Amino acid sequence: MQEVADALAAQGCQTEAAQVLAQGIEKLGRIPSLVLRAMDLEIASKNFDAALGRVEAMCQSAPRPEPWMARRASILAQAGRIEESSAAWNALVKHLAELPNQERGSHAMSKLMEEARHALASLASLSASNPPAPTSQLPSKPNPSHDDH
Repeated sequence: MQEVADALAAQGCQTEAAQVLAQGIEKLGRIPSLVLRAMDLEIASKNFDAALGRVEAMCQSAPRPEPWMARRASILAQAGRIEESSAAWNALVKHLAELPNQERGSHAMSKLMEEARHALASLASLSASNPPAPTSQLPSKPNPSHDDH
């Protein structure tokens, strides 16, 4: 199944490859290697909502949701949803901070905290260099009822 998906992806058929993997996931269950490959293909074909749906499902069923929380935040950034990505990274930082000391201090959780802080710094600098577009556009023609004197 993964070989078929890889062959389809090599031919530029990411959507079809992701569908093959989705069928496999339905039959075999949420095998992380299949889910990750399907997500990569969905991201490549800009089907971010499908990839986010997979992340949410894995986050609910995984013994450790933290890596999936980081993946969700990353996908949101790739989708250009910067505010949502920042919120997701902040939620991960908060979640990690609330873990018991022994868990929080583990190598894996320390690396995730470092990744989250780095991502937040990158998103903050991105937001600072690209201010949001104005919410309303100026009229293209002057308003005749408006007096500029």
